[in-house]
Amino acid sequence: MNILYVTPMWSGLKDILIDGKEEAGGMPAFINPLKKLIEGGNQVDLLIGTDSYKQDLNIKASWLKNSKIKLLKWDLSSNKLLTFIRTYYEIKKRIKEKQYDFIYSHGSFGVLGVLVAQSLGIPNGQRMYGTFLHKKINDPNYKIFLKHPLEFLSYRINKSFLIMTNDGTKGDIVYKKIAKKSNDKFYFWLNGVKQSYSNNADSNLQSEYLIYPARITPWKRQHLALEVLKKLHIKGYTNIKLIFLGHISDLNYRDKLIEIAKENNLIESVVIKSSINQSELYTHYKESLAVLSFYELSNLGNVVIESLINGGVTIAWNDGSLNEVITNEVNGFLIDNEDEASEILEKIIKKEIDINLVKKNAKKKAKTTFSSWDERALKEIEIIYKECKLSRE
Repeated sequence: MNILYVTPMWSGLKDILIDGKEEAGGMPAFINPLKKLIEGGNQVDLLIGTDSYKQDLNIKASWLKNSKIKLLKWDLSSNKLLTFIRTYYEIKKRIKEKQYDFIYSHGSFGVLGVLVAQSLGIPNGQRMYGTFLHKKINDPNYKIFLKHPLEFLSYRINKSFLIMTNDGTKGDIVYKKIAKKSNDKFYFWLNGVKQSYSNNADSNLQSEYLIYPARITPWKRQHLALEVLKKLHIKGYTNIKLIFLGHISDLNYRDKLIEIAKENNLIESVVIKSSINQSELYTHYKESLAVLSFYELSNLGNVVIESLINGGVTIAWNDGSLNEVITNEVNGFLIDNEDEASEILEKIIKKEIDINLVKKNAKKKAKTTFSSWDERALKEIEIIYKECKLSRE
C-alpha cells in the first residue's frame, strides 16, 4: 500500500531525519508503527511540518531509505490563519502528486491532512498522543475552538478512526466533550513497552545518582527534581547526583535549571544529557538510585512504563494517572511534594526499604499491564489495513 504520514517533527523523528542517528531517542508510539509499516512492505512517505524546514535531511536509518520525505514550513510566530491555509494547500498539492491508499495524520497539526484527505475522498485516520485540553473541559466548545482550533478539529471532524494515547491526560473525556456522536471509531490505548535490555544488571547495585528522563520543557517540571536534590544535600547526602536525560525543547528553561543549580551550589552534582541511546537509558533505569517523574499534567508516560518494566525504583507525582499502575510503596512510590520524595530517598539510601522487592514487584506489574511495542504497533497497523479494505468494498 501507498501510505502518507502528515505529522509534526517529533523529537524522536528529528533524531533520525536531521541528526543522522540510526535510532530514535524518543516517541516510540510514533516510530514503532511507522517502522513496522515500512518493514511490512508498504511504501510510506512523510510530510512533516516544522519551523526548521530549511534543514538538510541526514538519514542513516536504513529502513527509511525508500521513503519520500518532505519538510513543510510550519511557523506559527506570524499569522496563524494564513499559516493554516498555506499549509493546507501545500499538503493538498503534495497528496495530488501521488495516488495514496491511506493518509495517516499525527498530532493536532495532522488534522490539516485529515481535511485534505476528506476533500479528496481518501481513507484517513488520526493519531493523538495526549492532550492539554482537559483543563478547558468546562469551557463552551466555541471557546475551545477559538483558542485551540487544530486540536478541537482533531476531535470534532469525522474520519476513519482516531487513536488516542491513554497517558493520563484524560483524552477520552475530551473526546466525549467535543466529538460528534457519529465519530464512533475511537481507540484509547496505553503505550507499549520494549522489554529490558541489560538483563544481567546487578539489582543490588547501590548507585549514587537519580535520573529524570524527559524533554527539557517547563511542564515536565525538572526544577522540582532540583529541589529534591537540594533537600538531600542539606540532609548531608552530598554524594548524590542528578542526571537529566532528554532532548532540550526549551533553551530558556534549560538555562533556568542551570541557574537554579548554581544558586543552590548543586551545579557540580547536576548533569544534562540531551542525547542517549535506548540501551544506555534502560541501564540507567535499572542502576540509578531512583527514576523521578514529576510532570505537571500526567505521569502515565513512557518514562514510568519503561522504568517499571526494567525494575527501576520509580518515584512519581501523585496526580491520579498512575493509580492503576503503581501501588504506593509496593512497586513504586507516589508523592505529593518534594519533601516526601526526599524522605523516601533517604530511606532508600539508609537501606530502610527493601528495594529488591520493589524492583521485583515493578517488573511483575508492568508485564501484566503493558503490551510489547511489537504487539501494540501491529494492533495499530491492523486498524489501518481494515479501514483500507472497507474503503474498497
